[in-house]
Parts: sequence; structure tokens; C-alpha cells
Amino acid sequence: MEIKEEKINSSLIKDKKWLLLVIIIGIVVMTYSLSKDYNSIIQALKNINIYWFLVAITISTLTPIISGFVLKDLCDISEVKMTFIDCLKLSYITPFFNAITPFAAGGQPVQVYYLRKKSGENYGKLTSIIMQNFIIWQIAMFVYYLVIIIFNMIFLKNSLNLTFYTQTMIIVGVSINLLAIAFVMLTLRLPIFSKKLSYYILKFLFKIHLITTFEERLEKVYSYIDNIYENQKIMSNNKKRISLAILYTVLQLSLGYSISFFVAKSLGLNLSFYSVQIASVYVGLISSFAPTPGSSGAAEIVFLLMFRGIVNKKTIFAIMLLWRFITYYYKLTISFIITIIEMKKLNKGDYVLNGKN
Repeated sequence: MEIKEEKINSSLIKDKKWLLLVIIIGIVVMTYSLSKDYNSIIQALKNINIYWFLVAITISTLTPIISGFVLKDLCDISEVKMTFIDCLKLSYITPFFNAITPFAAGGQPVQVYYLRKKSGENYGKLTSIIMQNFIIWQIAMFVYYLVIIIFNMIFLKNSLNLTFYTQTMIIVGVSINLLAIAFVMLTLRLPIFSKKLSYYILKFLFKIHLITTFEERLEKVYSYIDNIYENQKIMSNNKKRISLAILYTVLQLSLGYSISFFVAKSLGLNLSFYSVQIASVYVGLISSFAPTPGSSGAAEIVFLLMFRGIVNKKTIFAIMLLWRFITYYYKLTISFIITIIEMKKLNKGDYVLNGKN
């Protein structure tokens, strides 16, 4: 996978329209929520426990540091000269482009672009690092989601008091996500089988007219499978470091999903940590299918569906607004500021390439 600077620069311009859409959806969600129960929301926010609120803010602020450590280690493995500070900056920049593009599609190209500008290494090696980072993330999610779902089925069952419709939505969402992650896991071990499976799936989708270009799609999928497998071989030579990176990423996921618990605590609610954690995981799994930037609109709706069985009507909108602010708009703002500062430096030529192609 080769990424051209011109392509990335043009995509950065296009991302502005998605940022505008994010702002519009945010205003709509805020207006709708306040119109449902303005007095209860304002009263809940007035009585907020600042200590627990700051805990939630701190987790949201510091979790990208873990991504920075993982990225720095991957750069070291590939002998790409990047300082930890630069990797840390990139771990704060990436969420901005993930948040303002549908299906978080903008993050990886920007990662390669930034690494290229800072290290001067060739695109092939840098793309390999980002692919390894992606594989680590997929493995961590697979392990984490599987543990959470099994724990829920054995110990908590329907502790969230979900309706049949919501449970069905969870089953569909979880199944599709786990199948997608399982495909990546399968590719790590059986690339030839993955290609055969992809061929028949794409052939079927082409016959029922869900895709219009069979050969082009097949070529992209084959290239994707080859990339995953080739990078898996590199990672297998550094099993201990990669295993630690997976554990760090699981920790990052756990911290990220715990934010809603501390938001609830800040509003005076004593909810089960495990129930809130599971509900938060389901929100992430299901809302990830939304085609809007950062799952805007969908994330809020799914949150209300998942939490209405354990949170009373008077505070559920207040929790949702605070949770969304901390996990999305607050992070988006920090990421935006760092992105503007760093991109200005890059455009001024403060970072000089080493001339590698």
C-alpha cells in the first residue's frame, strides 16, 4: 500500500466538510437532549462531583500516551528513528482524523504522512509499522470483547435490562465485529484460505449487486491480506514486545470504556462497574457501523438504548451528554489543537526529509 503526499493533502482538505458535519450533528444532539428534559439535565450538571468528573477527564486525556508507547516500540523494532515525543504527538493527532471521517478512515493515512515527514523513511516501511499497529489493535479488541461478552453471559446475563430489540441489535453488531476481527486473525495464520474465502464472498456480493467491481475489489482484498501476513511475520520475530503491546492496548480499551462509569459517579449514581463497562463496550461495537464521522448521532442513540435499563430517565441525558463531551468533543478539541500546531510546522518545512523514497 503506497500513500502519496498529494493524495493525503487533498484528503485533509476534504476532511473540513466532515468536521462541519460533526459540529452540526453535535448541535442537533445537544438541542434534542435539552428539549427532552432541560430542568433535570441542568440540575444534574449543577450537582456534579468535580472529583469524579476530573477522573473521567484525566483518563480521556492520558490514554493516548499508551498508543504513543506502542507506536514508539514498533518504530524501534523496524529501526525507524522516531522520538517518543513525536510518537506521542501522533497518538494525539490520529484521533482527530479518525473522529471527523466516516468509519475512522482518516487516521492511518495521516499516521504514515506524519511518520514520513518526521523520519524521512520510505512509505513501504512506514506503512508496515501502521499495519502492525492495526493488527495489534485488532488482536487486543478480539481478546477484550470476547472476555467481556463471555463474562456478561456467565455472570451478569441481562443485568442491563435490555429489550428484545436492543438484545437483537447487540447480537448482530457483536457478531459482525467479531467476524471482521476473526478474519484478520485468520489471515495471520491462513492467508491462502482467507483469499479463497474472500473470493467466494465477493463473488456472492457481486452477483446480488451489492458491489459493482469484482476484480478491483478482489485485488484490494488480496493486497490487504498480503500486507497483514507479511507484517505478521515481522511481528513473530518480536513476540515478547508485541505481546506487551497487546496488553497495553487492552489496558487502553479498558480505561476508555470506564469513562462512562466515572461520569455516572460524578452525577451521584452508584452503578455496577461491570454493567457500565459492558454497556459501554456494546455502545462502541454497535455505533462503529454508523457512516457518520465519529459515529455522531448514532453513538448518542445507542448509548441511550444501552443505559436506559440501569439509569433513571432524569439523569440519562445528562450522563450521555457528559460522556459524549469527554470521549469525543473534548478529545477532538485537544487533538485539533495539536494537529494545527504540528501541521503548521510540517508545512513550514521544519522537519526535513532524509531523501529516502
